[in-house]
Amino acid sequence: MKALRVRVFELLDGERHGDRPRTIVDTVLVLLILIGTAAIILESDKRLAATYLELFDLIEIVVVVAFTVEYAGRVWAAPEHPRFVLYSPARARLRYMVSPLALIDLAAILPFYLSFIIPADLRFLRLFRLITIFKIAHYSPALVTMGYVVRKQWRTVFGSLYILGVLLVVSSGFMYMVERDAQPETFGSILDSMWWAMATLT
Repeated sequence: MKALRVRVFELLDGERHGDRPRTIVDTVLVLLILIGTAAIILESDKRLAATYLELFDLIEIVVVVAFTVEYAGRVWAAPEHPRFVLYSPARARLRYMVSPLALIDLAAILPFYLSFIIPADLRFLRLFRLITIFKIAHYSPALVTMGYVVRKQWRTVFGSLYILGVLLVVSSGFMYMVERDAQPETFGSILDSMWWAMATLT
């Protein structure tokens, strides 16, 4: 049983280099994330939703089942994670379940199951599945590296965001004062001006 648990951990969280099954699992899960996200976006168009409702429902079921299996596998294999090896299996699984990525995984599948429990139309909860896009961090070494850099250089990142925030507020206020009478539909308030400023700054 332990050997199987170790293999499940390797497939979901182990080293990527030289492990072809791990690469296949990652590729399939990333494709499911992209397909599921695209389906949610397309379903927001009422005409497409009416025409392809059955297809969107099928995609939802396939994606949710796949991510449920993945989530269960990650929880079960958590005792093999280097961060949790000093804990008992139960405690290791609990600590994994409250980690940020695990909470994202859970939030991505929970609305689907709530629809069977709560007697109400909860189709709008499908929008919560958009957060599955964050799951790509599981499968991208580049994103993991970026996260590490952000944690180590948070002061630099905060400083950059602060400068951008100041530029946003100042430019929005200035454009509001200068253009509010000439273009009230675009610069009718500082909040309206912020939309212009955000587009310009980015």
